[in-house]
Amino acid sequence: MKETITLGYPHDAHYNPAVRAGDFIYTCGHIGLDDESGKELTTIEEQTKATMEDLKKTLAAAGASIDDIVKVTVYIADIDYYEKMNEVYMTFFEGPTPARSTIVTSLVMNEILVEIEAVAYKPRA
Repeated sequence: MKETITLGYPHDAHYNPAVRAGDFIYTCGHIGLDDESGKELTTIEEQTKATMEDLKKTLAAAGASIDDIVKVTVYIADIDYYEKMNEVYMTFFEGPTPARSTIVTSLVMNEILVEIEAVAYKPRA
């Protein structure tokens, strides 16, 4: 069984924030270009934190949490961002961390410094 988690994304969007397939939840790539007040976020630390917070909200909407993540893929725009991104990223996990790949690549917009997608495992109750 497959369930789409929409979170109010526009109907004409070409993706959804997450899809639950059985006991697994697959998220889209999340970014954090601005905070909840609309302030533009321009540092890797700010964007990583906002991205992880957005990922938490998406997982919650699917009935899961950060603790249910089993695999993460992090895309960063510059290898020089790795250490600072990792410092912020690690504040979101207690105990064992999920498997992770980190890829240095060009992202869709120059303003995006980091994009993060995840797979969570959360059996239905």
